[in-house]
Amino acid sequence: MALPTIVPGRTVPACPNLSLSPNSRRPRHPSHSIHASHHKFQDAAFRQQIRTIHQSRQNHQQWPILKAIVKELDATVSDPDLLTQEVEALAAEVTQLLDGANLYFVGMMGSGKSTVGKIVAAALGYPYLDIDAIIVETAGCTVAQIFADQGEQAFRDLESQVLQDLGARKGVVVSTGGGAVMRDQNWGHMSQGIVIWLKGAPELLTKRALSDGTQSRPLLSQSSDQGDDAYTALLAKVTGILDKRQHLYRQSDLHIPLERSPGDPSDCGATPAAVAYRVLKSLEEHLKKGAI
Repeated sequence: MALPTIVPGRTVPACPNLSLSPNSRRPRHPSHSIHASHHKFQDAAFRQQIRTIHQSRQNHQQWPILKAIVKELDATVSDPDLLTQEVEALAAEVTQLLDGANLYFVGMMGSGKSTVGKIVAAALGYPYLDIDAIIVETAGCTVAQIFADQGEQAFRDLESQVLQDLGARKGVVVSTGGGAVMRDQNWGHMSQGIVIWLKGAPELLTKRALSDGTQSRPLLSQSSDQGDDAYTALLAKVTGILDKRQHLYRQSDLHIPLERSPGDPSDCGATPAAVAYRVLKSLEEHLKKGAI
């Protein structure tokens, strides 16, 4: 079954691959799941779709990512080739220590899970998978539309199904949705690998969300004021969501700071390449410690 094509910026009128439950617009209890007879995501065809996406992305070409990391880390380094070799050796060592373990990136909207995840995957030679993108490709509509048509609970059910399927695979880097940590069953799947929290202050996350736009982020899109009021309203929203999730994010194996200069209110965060390097170093330390 061919994947639907989603053109960036185009509004998709409906979810062509999503079979809605007759009661899908009514709130669901957290313990309720979408039954197989009601939802295409629960059947064998969906699981085959995930396998197809996964296999197609295993054929990716490795990026010239190591030199890019070096350039971002220190543009004035006197011997970039030597430093590149050091980063290459680090990535190779981490790959060997991982021994096929999956990496799961968690964190708030705007933390850079997708961007950093792609860099880390390329450095390790791992396939990269984005759970939101898999859901969009398979459903044939945007995350925002799933929220609007069936609500957040339905989206979380799809998210859990994808995590369950990916948990059976080895050697992939996965970016999760910001709320994936809210379900115990998701932790059951992710804990088979290494969970990495990209940790940022609410102010930093809010600046990034405003810069990227909130239209594709259903939990933030309600904050639509303009100017300074937009920042204040969105900051309150981000802070509220983070307060509810922070104790869950803390269960992650690694906590990676996003700030370039901690304590600086004007800080817009470290570059994705610099954060990716922090991830690699933390992975090395974590895996060596576990091997002792």
